[in-house]
Amino acid sequence: MKTKNVQAAFLISAIAFSLFSFIAVQQWVELGSRKVNFGLDRDVINVSNRDGYFEAIKIVVRGGALNMHRCTVHFENGGTQEVELRHNFAKGSDSRVVDLKRK
Repeated sequence: MKTKNVQAAFLISAIAFSLFSFIAVQQWVELGSRKVNFGLDRDVINVSNRDGYFEAIKIVVRGGALNMHRCTVHFENGGTQEVELRHNFAKGSDSRVVDLKRK
């Protein structure tokens, strides 16, 4: 019985360490910002290769609510990635993490 408790404690501590390590390594860098309104339009944030290589993105909404249907990521090699997003972001909310697939 004591051995099972030690094994369970080891497993729990190993999982906690992995989660904290992943969270500690994940650092977000602001790639750009754009002031938008509720009109039906298209807004662009240009990010050049001088900004580095990124594996994931997320949208953060600061000033007010935002209605966003999708995001299109254009890669330097000409590929694109369409990202479907939830429609309504409240002030101070953000999107899920979107892994970039480098097509």
